[in-house]
Amino acid sequence: MLKEAGTIEKDASVKKILEFYTQTSAIEFDVEKYSILAASLANGGICPLTDDRVFEDSNAVKGVLSQMLSCGMNTYSGKWAFKIGLPGKSSVSGMTILTIPNTMGIAVYSPNLDSHYNSKKGLIFLDKFVKEFGYDNIDQVYGANMLHRLEQKIEDNQENHTVSFQIIYNAKQNNLREIRKAVAHGNDINCEDYDNRTPLHLACNYGNFEIVKYLVAHKAKINIKDRFGNSPLDEAVNNGFDEIVEFLKLELKERKIRIQKKIKTH
Repeated sequence: MLKEAGTIEKDASVKKILEFYTQTSAIEFDVEKYSILAASLANGGICPLTDDRVFEDSNAVKGVLSQMLSCGMNTYSGKWAFKIGLPGKSSVSGMTILTIPNTMGIAVYSPNLDSHYNSKKGLIFLDKFVKEFGYDNIDQVYGANMLHRLEQKIEDNQENHTVSFQIIYNAKQNNLREIRKAVAHGNDINCEDYDNRTPLHLACNYGNFEIVKYLVAHKAKINIKDRFGNSPLDEAVNNGFDEIVEFLKLELKERKIRIQKKIKTH
């Protein structure tokens, strides 16, 4: 039937296709691994915990998310797309994943299924979750719960101000895990303290090379000056961290090349 419909090539091996399908269906994941998978899809194919690209083709990620949105929830997919408007995928095991592009991935597990073979409690939780935190695309369009989201935004801005100083502190303390968490929550990686020093300033000042590499990979400003006129590169030079100095100089050179290429393209 698939061959007649032109869905697969006429000379394709149905046996091999079924074997591959069976193998992929037999892969064992726990809830934590599913959440990492969902978060990697939300992050454009890059694992947010390791910064490794686990999906090389960004178009493939786009295709997966499109399929999840259109048919990931079995016969309930149409209502899911209308009510939630976000890519989701259910399993007859009771596992459900939700991907919020550029924000997060979620995995929930509850084995009691409904008539659509989706997790009953999983759907209830995810429905309430996206509405509580304003991730419902349809609500966003029509302005539903606008006052609630505005109040939430004010609270988030106050919290982000506190977290910004925590990023700077953790850059000094060489605590990459906490910086990753803060960045994942959307906090400004170029935030400044009372001396206009950024997290990159502190990481360079204390020779925390792994922090430096992470910040630079997330578009930290290298030439930004503090109130004393020092850049992060100056901090590394002044404190004799040659490895960081060479790394930053190379990054500056590569950024300059990328800018020149964009100018030529336009």
